[in-house]
Amino acid sequence: MNRSPFRFSEPVLDTQSGRIQCLERTCQNTSRCPVFLRDTVYLKLSLPDSFDRVVWYRSGWAREFTRQETALAASFSFTNAKGRCSGECAPFFTLLCRDASLDFAVCTSGNYKVELCRADGQTLLTVSSPDDGFCTMVQPGTVFRYPKILAHRYTSLAECYRAKQARALALLPDHPFYRQLPVIYNHWWAYEDRWVNEDVILENARTARNLGAELLVLDAGWFGHDDPGEEAFSVRGDWNHVNKSRFPHGLAWLKEQLAQLGLTMGIWCEPETMDCRSELIKHHPEWLAVRSGERLPYLCFSIPEVQEWAYDTLLNLFRLCGSVYWKLDFNIDPGLGCNAPGHCHDSGDGLSKHYQGLYRVMDRLRREFPDLVIENCSSGGQRLNLEMGEHTHLHFLSDADHSVHQMRVFKEASKWFLPRQLLHFMWSGTRTPDNPLFPSLNPDSISPGELRYHMRLAMLHPFGISHRLTEYTPATLSLMRDNLTQYKEVIRPYIAEGTYLPLYLSEHVNVFSYTRGRDSLLFLFAEEPEAASFTLEPLGEQEPVSPAGEQALSRHGVLTDLDTGERVPLADAEHLTVDFTPQCRWTSRLMKYSR
Repeated sequence: MNRSPFRFSEPVLDTQSGRIQCLERTCQNTSRCPVFLRDTVYLKLSLPDSFDRVVWYRSGWAREFTRQETALAASFSFTNAKGRCSGECAPFFTLLCRDASLDFAVCTSGNYKVELCRADGQTLLTVSSPDDGFCTMVQPGTVFRYPKILAHRYTSLAECYRAKQARALALLPDHPFYRQLPVIYNHWWAYEDRWVNEDVILENARTARNLGAELLVLDAGWFGHDDPGEEAFSVRGDWNHVNKSRFPHGLAWLKEQLAQLGLTMGIWCEPETMDCRSELIKHHPEWLAVRSGERLPYLCFSIPEVQEWAYDTLLNLFRLCGSVYWKLDFNIDPGLGCNAPGHCHDSGDGLSKHYQGLYRVMDRLRREFPDLVIENCSSGGQRLNLEMGEHTHLHFLSDADHSVHQMRVFKEASKWFLPRQLLHFMWSGTRTPDNPLFPSLNPDSISPGELRYHMRLAMLHPFGISHRLTEYTPATLSLMRDNLTQYKEVIRPYIAEGTYLPLYLSEHVNVFSYTRGRDSLLFLFAEEPEAASFTLEPLGEQEPVSPAGEQALSRHGVLTDLDTGERVPLADAEHLTVDFTPQCRWTSRLMKYSR
């Protein structure tokens, strides 16, 4: 009888605990020889049968966090096998019962399969790799760690968000970005690829700076051959060559021009990919990932030479651009990953070794440039997960930024991430050609209240704009500047330092609070007219304030409408309920609650 050389450590879930639990299955090779591990299970748990529903999310380009709710019968499963954790589904799901909810987060940028089976008074949860060919070599005495899975049981919405926000805050690195939260201008949706050049950038930069922007991110279109009509997605890999037909003076010159305007410069780069017309593929075709003999359009980062090339290339690029901000993108689905021999991985662990290599490069760059901010983008939010969050500072929520979609993804992502870690643009302006998933917003054609709604929604977190600003009327630009001034002077300190909590969530009406000290900033949004009411925190006691009139007012609290200036004194109460009844579509209110 052959005895397995592996010793597994099986995590146990406390289904009554209200704390967030980290469940990590491990496997140690107890033999004296290297052995292949083929067990694909990340986690297996037996749960009470009272959990009878599951909320999960379909995903895809511009469809992130599409909520699904399924009643659990005999069995149910969902799978992500595209190689990016949100390519088909999102790596977050919730089990529901009458008395509690149980949230899970699968901490991987890659693939997973979630299976639920109800039988004999229990629900069996299994999270595993969807790759039946998975195998990895485990050296003698070493421990292999499967992807971590976080679990959180709670009984109220406030408990759900408070515990996760506290965890995220405890792990947040001490980085000046989170205190500054600069207003970002990015040209991508407004001037894709061939429509961008240094004149377009500088013209819009001047207007953006007048509105209040502080950081300009140069997106795709800046690199490759000296061809004004070139598509960026055909020459990815040539990051050492600026497209001189579009940017004849180069990146360092552009950085200096932006600095003279008062803007810092960030850069978009997608180092994992390599395209057919790039010079890189001619010189290093052996670096391409390969699956069962078929080339895949990305570099296998398990190869040490690829990691060194990426580090050196990005090092030089960041030095040119000021080492301030990197928008990391990844626009292909690697599937089950590379299984080519000779790529410094085994036949069944190419995808996980690719991500480990990528993380090593990112962490080296963060050590080299302590002020560098890394934005996690992958066709929008296709790689949004807590593992990637350990190596980046900011997560782009979705390429689609129309307000209905934006509200949905923010509500779900802000469960596990702090708002200051999330980025979305104000509903963007110009896209060619038009697409139902990307409806265009023309700020010149909407009311001031609508414009405020769409801008304010993106101000729930770090704020960005992607518009052809030079084409808008002075009146529109003046309104945008006023809204941005309010963001910078009033809203931004609460996003940077406040404690976040949703107060009311529904399909069409949502209310969020950010508490800083003894004050709370309240955001009220109504996509459609719908009456709602929500409860503020108990008022509590305050220190006396003079004169006597101010003392009484302070002790009982004040609710101030920052849009109208109306101030309403509030009487002491254990709970304070506020009604919100919008009269039209796209209604927003900003209120300050002072205790």
